Parts: sequence; C-alpha cells; structure tokens
Amino acid sequence: MVANPRRDPEESVGTVDEAGPEAEYEILLEGTDVLPPVYLLNEEQSHALFDQAAREKLGISGQEFLRRYDAGDYDAILDDPDHTEVMDLVMLSPFGR
Repeated sequence: MVANPRRDPEESVGTVDEAGPEAEYEILLEGTDVLPPVYLLNEEQSHALFDQAAREKLGISGQEFLRRYDAGDYDAILDDPDHTEVMDLVMLSPFGR
C-alpha cells in the first residue's frame, strides 16, 4: 500500500465514494505490497529498447528519430495531441543517446 503523507496511516479511508481521489488510489492498492521489478539496462540494451519503440511508433530507427528531432523536424507537432507518439519518443530519448 502506498502511504499518503497527509493522512494518518491508522485512519480508515472508508469507501471509494467517501475517500476522495487520493484515498481511492490507496484502496485500489490495498493488499498489494509488491512493486513491479526494476531492470537495469546496459547501453546496448537501452539503445535497443529505444530503437524498438521508434520502429513501433513511427516505423523508423531510433537513430533516425533522434536525427530528425535534433534537426527540428517535429517542432510543429511536438505538442499536438494527435501525435503523442512523438512525445513518447522524446521522453524515451535518453535511452537512445
């Protein structure tokens, strides 16, 4: 269970309707004390991860995406909600550099 620092951990959160959005998250996690695994990637693995994401999202290599991004080819659509795949790759770009 994820602790909410603004709430006493001994205090009952009640039902989802009574608890509010922060407590709702806690209710959904109650009884779950296992976090997802953490994987450490070496440089080759991180580049492969980024390359795979670029190929799946845009059909180009990771290096081609970085070249186009650095050249400003995506500047006009970077914040466009119809092109979230570009921002997804921007956020993953440290894995490709």
